[in-house]
Amino acid sequence: MTSRTTPGMETSVRASLPTTVGKDQAAAELALTYARAIDAGGDLTRLGPQLLTALEALMLTPRARAAALKVVGGDSSTPAAAPAAPAPGNPLDELRQRRTAR
Repeated sequence: MTSRTTPGMETSVRASLPTTVGKDQAAAELALTYARAIDAGGDLTRLGPQLLTALEALMLTPRARAAALKVVGGDSSTPAAAPAAPAPGNPLDELRQRRTAR
């Protein structure tokens, strides 16, 4: 049986971090600290959720990235912070207005 060496958690987290962390430096260091603790044999049931929270704060999970993107008009690439069109009124009222305009 061949033994495979897999990269450690710290290596994986470090590889996913952007090269310039900037204002997120503290969250990045926290994530790396949790990853090192997991690599050292720490309690995964305690450290895993904490690492996940740190990764979500850094937008490094699919769920965090999906939450940052708001589906506007079927376009999932529109950021949530982008100004949205005014909310339409009641659809039934709009239909009534179109009908009376005919």
